[in-house]
Amino acid sequence: MAESTTQQNLPVTEQPKVENPPSTSNQTGDAIDSNPIFVTPNVDFEKAPAKYINTRFQSIILWEKPVKSAIALVLSLGILILTQFYSLLQILAALSTVIIGVNWVYVNVHVQAQRFVGSKGPNEVINPHTARMQTSPKALVSRDKIIRFCNLLVDIVEAFTVEATKVVLIEDNFRSLKFLGASFTVWTVAKYLSTKWIVGAGLLLIFSVPRLYLQHQEKIDAQLAKSSEQARVLANQYSEIAKQRASGVYGQAVKATKRGGQSQKKVQ
Repeated sequence: MAESTTQQNLPVTEQPKVENPPSTSNQTGDAIDSNPIFVTPNVDFEKAPAKYINTRFQSIILWEKPVKSAIALVLSLGILILTQFYSLLQILAALSTVIIGVNWVYVNVHVQAQRFVGSKGPNEVINPHTARMQTSPKALVSRDKIIRFCNLLVDIVEAFTVEATKVVLIEDNFRSLKFLGASFTVWTVAKYLSTKWIVGAGLLLIFSVPRLYLQHQEKIDAQLAKSSEQARVLANQYSEIAKQRASGVYGQAVKATKRGGQSQKKVQ
């Protein structure tokens, strides 16, 4: 009994509550989804065609939609590589040969299968593309679609023309200076490399450098700030040294002229 009473009178220590740590998987997933690298802003093409084209171009080169950007890069490089070895006429002829040849094999296999497997007569055999061939030409080539495409093409050309005019007429000094440096670089490099090599290297740089910069923007900006500060310090040091040497040379020149004047007086 005594032991039981002593056990009952002992102070009861509360167990510390252990809280489950928040799951990092959901947080990281939410952070990735809520803070994407690039999000295309909503821009109306009719109101701002130049800005619309610029945002769509940035969306592709910044890999906002990786599948779409990968298709654009692969198609661009594929066409560039094909034109390196084959002419445009050869490529079009090869595409026509492949499309017509595949369709010829498909239609004849389908027709023969209907005859031998389906036991159909010559009048009962149907071309698998019959429904497509009976489609109205207006459904294949719509006038409204052609007019819309032509208007879109005119708007795009007009937007590029306006922006090129702004660059040539120096609306913005820094922007025109960037295009000046780019054109001079291409002009210089084109002496040593072919146009297709320059275009291929340009495609790879366009699809890689902006994306890498956005992914590591803080590190790159910090390194650039550090380098610019070091360059500024070195420039100040060399400017001070140049001033000291210039003053020393000036002092020596003054002394030399004074000595020359005194020697001439003595001779006289």
